[in-house]
Amino acid sequence: MTITLDVPDAVAKRIQARPDADRQRFAVIALSVGAALTERPLTPLEALALPADVRGRILQAQAEAMAPYYEADLALPPHERELTAFTALDGVDPIHEDYPT
Repeated sequence: MTITLDVPDAVAKRIQARPDADRQRFAVIALSVGAALTERPLTPLEALALPADVRGRILQAQAEAMAPYYEADLALPPHERELTAFTALDGVDPIHEDYPT
């Protein structure tokens, strides 16, 4: 199958800097990961099967996506942050479920 993609110049330069054989492997991995992430989260074994640099990019993107939630949690008073941490451990969501007081 042949696929033609328009990518930003910076991305194209990084891909073109790879050896020819590595370019196809890179494209297949990138498309596979992208397709898998749109369908469902990767399993730990699937993630471990990816090259380290791909795993690193996925983890970086996930950390960046979660940063606003982390910052919002840090903005809470300390006694509420502690409650958040403990409720994360017990599986009870005090906002959306009945929570014993």
